[in-house]
Amino acid sequence: MRAGLRTGVLAIAIAGCGNGDDGGDGATSFGMTGVATSQGPIDDASDGEDGDGPAPTGDDSTGGGPGDATATATATDDGPTTSDDTTGGSSFDGEPGDFTLQFDGRDYRMYVPTGYAAGASIPVLVGFHGAGDTGGNFAMFTELVGMKTAAEPDAYILIVPDTKSPFSDWANWSGNPNADIDEMIAEMDEVLALVDDVGSHYDVDAQQVHAFGFSNGGLFTAIAGMARADRFATLAVLGYGWGASYLPPSPPARTIPVQFGCGSSDGFYGGAQASESFLAGAGHDTRLVTANGVGHMFTGVMGALTPADMFGWMQARPLP
Repeated sequence: MRAGLRTGVLAIAIAGCGNGDDGGDGATSFGMTGVATSQGPIDDASDGEDGDGPAPTGDDSTGGGPGDATATATATDDGPTTSDDTTGGSSFDGEPGDFTLQFDGRDYRMYVPTGYAAGASIPVLVGFHGAGDTGGNFAMFTELVGMKTAAEPDAYILIVPDTKSPFSDWANWSGNPNADIDEMIAEMDEVLALVDDVGSHYDVDAQQVHAFGFSNGGLFTAIAGMARADRFATLAVLGYGWGASYLPPSPPARTIPVQFGCGSSDGFYGGAQASESFLAGAGHDTRLVTANGVGHMFTGVMGALTPADMFGWMQARPLP
């Protein structure tokens, strides 16, 4: 157990995940019906259209088709340069580029746009992958949907970290996310320490730090991001929704803006609609962008909620 105050319990649905286009189908009940593992979640509609097919070869990420081998090979052959732990300074200091880095034992990918120049503050977007995925794989798909292109010439720094969860799932430390709220918030604090470290090398705009997450990464963004509404300017929850309530541990310290993006054929779409409506009624600045005909698929969602649109909405809402 990580340090932290034990919080109340809410029945949280684990997102049915996989690279297929409808891993969330059938998971609209808000109790835990599947448990994510390092190979992806078991059954709960996570491995195919009806939950009965073979497990996909890819991870809970993104919907690029089962195990996008071509894209993976490209990322391996032409991927970001590597560097040692960021503490103590390294070759990435103040330089634009595409980096694979480590901080406090956590691997992460970072993209700094080519137009970046020291002395001008720059926003940061932090992206959280889904269950069973990795930061490296999710970063590949953020590039596929155009997030690096949208970062040019100097719009934002993109950070995509790995979770340290034994389940490769930001929202799952014990097998039951309902019992893991403290762990989620503690891990978010570690990620924020990573962002602070990046800020020691780049001129990060502290009022423009934003979080987005897909599937269980979206659940993590909602829970831990709201718990740290004093640090994040806005949140983007993609391919997930939990219903008409606040998630534990409690209402956030401020009515942080939250945007949702979800496929109309995703099993979590009804939850996303209810979550957005509830938060709007509670005074949050919100919106829901619907990807018509799309299931549980990151690439499909980002076809409707484009990176430039998502970031534009974020940038217009700095941290007070």
